[in-house]
Amino acid sequence: MENPQYLRLQPSKAVVARMAATIFAGFVQQGQLREDNEGDLVERSVVLAIKLANRTEALVTTDEEFTPQDTGSSFLVG
Repeated sequence: MENPQYLRLQPSKAVVARMAATIFAGFVQQGQLREDNEGDLVERSVVLAIKLANRTEALVTTDEEFTPQDTGSSFLVG
């Protein structure tokens, strides 16, 4: 048995890893996975996940990005 590996990913990296896993699962479901291309599909999955994350970052503005940090949420309390 191989030595166990322990990872402690930062939250943003964990999101990208989950996205990559979903993309990889799509490749598997489409029957694209073969023994000789597993590494390539993993690499493609991660690259696509990073592209998606970067594009999301460019297009989506969060509360914290347009609301002063000390005032909390952008929602108004009535």
